[in-house]
Amino acid sequence: RGSPFTAQQSASIFTVSLLVLPRSPMSLSIYFLLGLLLDVPVTWAVRDERTLEQDSTGGSFVFVHLADPQLGMLNMYGAPNDWQEEETMSRELATMATKIEPKPKFLFLGGDMQNEWPNTGNQHGDNTRAGLQRGAVKTLLTGVKQSGIPISCTPGNHDVGDEPQDGNLGDYSSWWSSFCTPNLPGLETHEFSTANRWVVGKVLFLQIDSQLYFTHSLGDARQKQTQWLRTQVIDSMPNNIEQIVVFTHIPPFMNRPNEPHGWANWQLKYRTGGEANSEDVLAILAKTQKPVLWVCGHFHTNVANDAQRHKIRVTSAAGTTMWWKPGSPNTNTGTLSKEEAAVVAGMPIGQAFCERIVDGTFNFSEPLPQKACVGANYAKKDDRMKPVKDRSGMRIFHVKDDGTFKEKWFTLDALEKKLASNKLTMNSLGLALDA
Repeated sequence: RGSPFTAQQSASIFTVSLLVLPRSPMSLSIYFLLGLLLDVPVTWAVRDERTLEQDSTGGSFVFVHLADPQLGMLNMYGAPNDWQEEETMSRELATMATKIEPKPKFLFLGGDMQNEWPNTGNQHGDNTRAGLQRGAVKTLLTGVKQSGIPISCTPGNHDVGDEPQDGNLGDYSSWWSSFCTPNLPGLETHEFSTANRWVVGKVLFLQIDSQLYFTHSLGDARQKQTQWLRTQVIDSMPNNIEQIVVFTHIPPFMNRPNEPHGWANWQLKYRTGGEANSEDVLAILAKTQKPVLWVCGHFHTNVANDAQRHKIRVTSAAGTTMWWKPGSPNTNTGTLSKEEAAVVAGMPIGQAFCERIVDGTFNFSEPLPQKACVGANYAKKDDRMKPVKDRSGMRIFHVKDDGTFKEKWFTLDALEKKLASNKLTMNSLGLALDA
């Protein structure tokens, strides 16, 4: 099975903030509007990474994306120690993953495992509660590991803090690295990398830290990761690769690479400019002339974009989903168009929550966050933010060795109904690939 992972030199990394300086419109948070005010300093932390060599399947393979369990999100104010609903949804979805035929090659756990912030600096998380949330996620995934399905992870902002202090990402590594060890054949350690890579068939998988491209800070860490990425896809990518898949928490864009920056996409500098901009990650990947698929979370609503060279799949939550109100039509059933998603993602988070969750009007000139959302209907929050069987779910991918793929989002309710009448095969799931 190859040699086991060993820890490697860590690199600093910055993670995206959903709540930062309360007077900045871009950074006014959902949680300000819900009543929680935090004052968090801008710092950095470290974490180690791991890689995998090639694994040939001889045909096709399956992987599963489980995004944003985020235990504790739903009741973080009224009953912060009650995350039973999110835990139940995530556990039952994880159990469903073990029933898929053929057995998934791996499960990608897409960040925000916990809702509680780390308690460092002026971040006011409860360490005990955070530990319980992490422990609950590991427990609910026990069956996945016991069934022999490897787990690969990426950190979300709730796992490391919106703006990590020294050691936050080191803590993350100590909490998750040994658990999230995708034990595939050909296991090998990469020195001085800040992200993961492995190959299955003719598909190159990369896991990168999106927070480094959400902020202009921490240039050293970003440059190391970008150089590592360049090396993987330009200098050392196997000649037979036909498809690149990038795993990360925040998508680089929703609709088009030059859309406005907001709470749920990257800074423009790191996704535009072409080859003339050495920091343009999309240009580095495009230079390979291979199709690129981005598999992301963070948005708590599904989005698909096949219109660009860089295809996007944003997976909704295994825990509490967020059905953002679209501009038109005035309904959302768990999926937004790429155009509508770009509008919501390009807003400051406070405005997005105010106008697209609780139907208010956001007042940018109001310095007090709790007063900035005018005319809010907070009953809408209860309707649009739910961890329930007909909303919470996961995405299943069926991939040929040459990178051709089919994928589909399934709610827990849909999977249970399919399992009651059939096995969870690629045929029954509508994911059979053409011969």
